[in-house]
Amino acid sequence: MSTTFLLDPRVLDDCIGDGVPDIEIAAEGLGYFVLGYAQYAVFLNSNEKQELPKKLTDLAYRKEDALLGTSLYTCSLALVTAIPIDGDWQEIKKRHKDNQHFQVLYANGFLKGNTELLKRYGISIK
Repeated sequence: MSTTFLLDPRVLDDCIGDGVPDIEIAAEGLGYFVLGYAQYAVFLNSNEKQELPKKLTDLAYRKEDALLGTSLYTCSLALVTAIPIDGDWQEIKKRHKDNQHFQVLYANGFLKGNTELLKRYGISIK
């Protein structure tokens, strides 16, 4: 069961001003962590052909394809990683619930963090 997340584009690009609408992302899960700089992990169900919205990918000044179908989108303030999964949110729970890097991880409920942390990093749930 996918969730619709709203991501404030100002957390990705410092040239975006107030009044720009949030970016809607339909995904199985979403996480935030810092390894050198801010990073958002978006877990997309490959069986349902979920993908990042164009409004998000257009903010990236560089796209790189990585291992196992993962794509990295580098924006001026953060990196967005599109991670394909074969299945639903339960796959995220199995593989990532104990990952110590995530400050917040949501997949059909919070695996790490809470609503306040989501908001701090520019994310809300529709």
